[in-house]
This record gives sequence, C-alpha cells and structure tokens, in this order.
Amino acid sequence: MKQIVLGVMLLLGLSAVAQHAGPPPDMEIPSNMKQYFVAFLVEAPGEHNDPQMMKSHLAFIRKQVEAGKVALVGPFTDHGKIAGMFVMDVPSADDVKKILADEPMTKAGWVTVEVHPAMLPDISAVKITYPAK
Repeated sequence: MKQIVLGVMLLLGLSAVAQHAGPPPDMEIPSNMKQYFVAFLVEAPGEHNDPQMMKSHLAFIRKQVEAGKVALVGPFTDHGKIAGMFVMDVPSADDVKKILADEPMTKAGWVTVEVHPAMLPDISAVKITYPAK
C-alpha cells in the first residue's frame, strides 16, 4: 500500500511539473526560441586605429564563426561607445567571457566585454560566409 501511495504522489508531482514546464499558451511566445548570449564590445577611452589589430580581430571572429560559437557578429556604425556585438551560441556567459578574453582588441585593452543572456528566435539557419582562404 505504501508503494502505491508513493507512486501516485510521484505521478501527481510529475504532472504538476509538466503543466508548468512552459509559458502559458495565451502568451503567444514563439516556439522556436533559443538561449544565446549577446556580447557588446564597449570601447575604452583613447585612440584605437591600427590596421594590423583590425586584421587580428577579424581573423579571431572568423575562427569563432567557423567553430560554430558565433551565430551573428558585426560592428555598430554610429561611432558610439559600443563598437560591436557578438551573438554567441555557447553554454554559458562564462564561456563567452573566456572566449572573448582572447579576442585581440580585448587583450589590448581597447574594448571591454559586456555579456547579456537573451532568448531569441533560433538563428541557426543564418550563415556567415567568407571567401575561400
């Protein structure tokens, strides 16, 4: 009898969890949402104009794109304090910080990295294409 009671309690508990596993259906949240991390490159004060640094920065980006860690990336063109952003498909914010700590402009102190978790529509179909090496 004790086992039956425990079994029923387990089933009731699982059904309660299953009922609350997702958002309420009346919220109209898209079903293709996925966790990403958006990293902003925030410019540090000073003059930062070195063509070799830009080549190193772009090579770093290509390596991360080809490794599947960067889903979207690009500069902001308004010349504000945020130079650009990465949308990264990695397990955690710590992974983002670790990867971008090796980014050349970050290493040189030209930018700092600001990371935000974000739920976005799945962008795995978006492809960044490079010319052949």
